[in-house]
Amino acid sequence: MTPKARAQQIVDDLNEALLLDPVAITELMTSRVRCNEALGGHPTIQVGADGGELRLGPLGLINGLVGVRDNGWGYIAMELDRPDGLITRFFVLGPEGKTA
Repeated sequence: MTPKARAQQIVDDLNEALLLDPVAITELMTSRVRCNEALGGHPTIQVGADGGELRLGPLGLINGLVGVRDNGWGYIAMELDRPDGLITRFFVLGPEGKTA
């Protein structure tokens, strides 16, 4: 299975979970924990910097399990609904970060 096909399976499952409980999935998927430089330097796990600290979220870990695209970024993204802060959907990124 290609990384993109694997990512699509995960996106389908995440979107199903999102339909069942959007509040719980949003709370979980938007959480971030501190991590060390060893994890921050992993070649596929997506870690961000926040106020000088490295932080990992569930989507960064999931993307790391799938792998990275040619540009070094993960395959899976999420979209937030700005008025209520809930995730509206998960999707597989296409070329140049566009929705596939």
